[in-house]
Amino acid sequence: MGQVKEGTLRRYWIEDDLLHFKRGRIVVPNGGGLRKDLMKKAYDTTWAGHPSMERMMALLSRVYF
Repeated sequence: MGQVKEGTLRRYWIEDDLLHFKRGRIVVPNGGGLRKDLMKKAYDTTWAGHPSMERMMALLSRVYF
């Protein structure tokens, strides 16, 4: 995170206390269970209609990295 704050890594930036990646996607850390929560939410939503794993990952990768 230090390199991001210093501007050394320009493909990342911090906005609203979130780490963003190119094309405005939000970086989701490996630990802490956030990835699991996002996948559950994407799978269980009514509008998604219980998508396949490939479809669910495609939907999530539009917004998250």
